[in-house]
Amino acid sequence: MGRFVSLVLVLSLAAAAPAAPQSPSSTHTYYVAADEITWDYAPTGMDQIRGIPMDSARPELRQPGRFRTAVKKAVYREYTDASFRTLKLRPPEWEHLGLLGPVLRGEVGDTIRVVFRNNASHPYSMHPHGVFYTKDSEGTPYRDGTEGADKADDAVPPGGTHTYVWAIPERAGPGPHDGSSVMWMYHSHVEEGKDVEAGLMGPIIVTARGQARPDGRPTDVDREFVVAFESIPEGMSQYTKDNIAAQLPWANPDSVADDGNWVNNVNFFDSMNGYIWGNLPGLTMQRGERVRWYVMAATNEADFHTPHWHGNTVLVHGMRMDITQLEPMMMEVADMVPDDPGIWLFHCHVRIHFDNGMAARYVVLPRGDEPTRRALIAAAAPLEAKASPAPALPAGWIARPDRADVRRDQLRFFAMGDGFHVSRGQAAIYYDLTSTARGSYRVHASFTQTRPSSHPEAYGLFVGGHDLDNARESYLYFLIRQDGRFLIKQRTGGALQTLADWAPSAAIHADSAGAATNELEVQVGNDDLRFLVNGQQVASMPRDARYVTDGVAGYRINHNLDVHVGRLEVEPVGVRAAASR
Repeated sequence: MGRFVSLVLVLSLAAAAPAAPQSPSSTHTYYVAADEITWDYAPTGMDQIRGIPMDSARPELRQPGRFRTAVKKAVYREYTDASFRTLKLRPPEWEHLGLLGPVLRGEVGDTIRVVFRNNASHPYSMHPHGVFYTKDSEGTPYRDGTEGADKADDAVPPGGTHTYVWAIPERAGPGPHDGSSVMWMYHSHVEEGKDVEAGLMGPIIVTARGQARPDGRPTDVDREFVVAFESIPEGMSQYTKDNIAAQLPWANPDSVADDGNWVNNVNFFDSMNGYIWGNLPGLTMQRGERVRWYVMAATNEADFHTPHWHGNTVLVHGMRMDITQLEPMMMEVADMVPDDPGIWLFHCHVRIHFDNGMAARYVVLPRGDEPTRRALIAAAAPLEAKASPAPALPAGWIARPDRADVRRDQLRFFAMGDGFHVSRGQAAIYYDLTSTARGSYRVHASFTQTRPSSHPEAYGLFVGGHDLDNARESYLYFLIRQDGRFLIKQRTGGALQTLADWAPSAAIHADSAGAATNELEVQVGNDDLRFLVNGQQVASMPRDARYVTDGVAGYRINHNLDVHVGRLEVEPVGVRAAASR
């Protein structure tokens, strides 16, 4: 009887005890698009592990039937709102995500809401692992007894939009042997293999209830890294035929069977977040930081991997090790408190994957020892290829550098998503001769500076281009820079005339970190010229014979900038015209 009374007393006290405080649930909304881009597995042109050019590291890249390292792919990219006009820039600490989509976050009890836009040329979807979803948010087409609205999520057509809603119950959060957070993945599941090989995959990080900072990071973690180990067969991508047409002109794209046959056999890229041979950037931490690694594998039969950290150890499910294992579509979490400063190898230990470049470097900086910190940062900086080939200019486009001694491989202007990207090149103008305007017209484009320059450099539009292929070149240009100032000049041959010197404007979205999007427009009227930033006029001047405005329009990007530019719109005033190709 005594035992029974004691048991009743214990149960009664447990029932009377106050419940643990719970944080209020939130809905996290993301705007994510599937965009088609040109992706370079080795953008530096170098094997950064061994410090040699890629052509020496991978002589097979010159073999018949082999793609170069830059190929057409599709990726998930985050935008600022439902207009899908402005990319949301990744902060430096997530630069290492590379090919992966944005990190989607939530605590147990929260809801993730994704507004998805398919900007690509194939049907795509977003299918999550681990979280709770109803049939209209599964993102997978199969015979499941549903119809109508419950099928809209299965395969979003090109140009289509669908909203996925995913709840995060307890069973989607950390389990009894997990830490404060776990990772799930999301990916397109219309033709799962081809979609993932195309590049459509990303991470979801779920934190235990009440254990997340305002920015979503777990309270007991200082630094997070997400790394996907992917053996990518470019012969089995949605874009295999596009890449054959672009890189193997002697081949017939239609000869490629659905299994990729001969093209697939020579076009595997054993990558980490879409990078090979140490080109993966941004894996930097400090000694003593609490670092959480989320690692995962992709979907094909070659995706058996053994991630191995040199120099430091990790805890995986409470076990101390320096290596873990992944099978196709598996996810693991590894915690590290690095105690050994230096530059360390991080790679897959499967021999064929390592031999093919599935390797990166991570950097552990000492605390307080500034000379050593600077030396490590300098030593870890990517080596530049002496003459790495720049991607070919998009069809129809022409580049004119300011200096005659600039080589073509020093200009990097290439198609990306719904526009173009300029990366760390020399000062130049870029134009398409079909973008020619006369009379009254407007020229418009958006510009996103993706990282700061060492000192303010400028970018913008030019109009009235003449003789652009010789020493008599002339055009009028309108530029802005990251400190919130604008400039208007006219070039005639080697002479420059300042029409409006550098001046600040509140209309310019300025960011000391260099990460800002601005829309520029030049309006050429019958009597005047108007210059607008983000829809606000910042300058005007009379239109007279001093300013030649009839002619070619295009972009001007000064040196050492990383800028994404939207499609160039050139249209007569009052007439809606198509954007430049």
